[in-house]
Amino acid sequence: MIRKSRVVWLIPFLFVACGGPPNETATSPLTQIDPADAEAQYNLALRYYDGESGAADYGAARVWYERAAAQDYAPAQYNLALMYYDGEGGTRDYSVARRWYERAAEQGYAPAQLNLALMHYDGEGGTADHSAARSWYESAAKQGHPDAQFLLALMYHEGEGGAVDHSAARAWHESAARQGYATAQFNLALMHYTGEGGAADYNAARAWYERAAQQRYAPAQFNLALMYYAGEGGAVDYSVARTWYESAARQGYAPAQLSVALMYYNGEGGPPDVTLAYAWFHAAAEQGEADAAEYRESLDAASEWPNGTSLTEAQQLADMYYQTYVEPFN
Repeated sequence: MIRKSRVVWLIPFLFVACGGPPNETATSPLTQIDPADAEAQYNLALRYYDGESGAADYGAARVWYERAAAQDYAPAQYNLALMYYDGEGGTRDYSVARRWYERAAEQGYAPAQLNLALMHYDGEGGTADHSAARSWYESAAKQGHPDAQFLLALMYHEGEGGAVDHSAARAWHESAARQGYATAQFNLALMHYTGEGGAADYNAARAWYERAAQQRYAPAQFNLALMYYAGEGGAVDYSVARTWYESAARQGYAPAQLSVALMYYNGEGGPPDVTLAYAWFHAAAEQGEADAAEYRESLDAASEWPNGTSLTEAQQLADMYYQTYVEPFN
């Protein structure tokens, strides 16, 4: 299944300030700030926002962003939109946020194009319009924005805001994937595996899963383990499969917990270890994996355990694994 979770939403993008800390209020005369110097107004706003040499003053920041934004300074328009969206320095107002994002987006400012697309998609600050969302994602994506590339790929894949186009989806996932976007790497691997948007290619699928897995993306670690286990896209390697299953299991990923438990139980990819198998069966069972619960029950009822092990020891380890690899992820 293509991963649809949106990993990035509204993203603050505050530039480095210039000059020293502010020592004026937002409404005092400012002989050193040229009323026509939007960049200076922007930098002053940023210093108020960051609280340089004192407490942050969001109200003053919003005033100065507004002055710079009125002069069509795109970074100020973008940051002002963020403040209206989050209700910083004044009332929250999605419709005003959307208007300022649009002003910056029309100047080609990619972060604003992304956030404007998100607001069109969700209907924040106005009516939902998936066609407009797709168009703004595309504008930002063409400038190399990886979040926009990923979200645009999802819209092409699902046919939101226009026709389904798996080839375009695959191309945009690849653009984001090449920038290190783990979810895009996962989706691209899946498309190579299934042949969506182009020819099936298990070697490419395995390579892209590996890239996402190296970033600790648990679904990719799990699918990569499946490929090593089955010998898809390369040689069978149970030892590597067991390692990747365990990496995903340690992030609370229940299917991987069941799979690594089975490998420990059967001695695949390394020596058998019934105690570890029991602990992983318990973790998976507590997350609703029915097969894991059956294995745990059978071990609970076993009359004998391998030499040097015991059910009591396994249950103690299982309790620790639950606290470490289940509770923090739920």
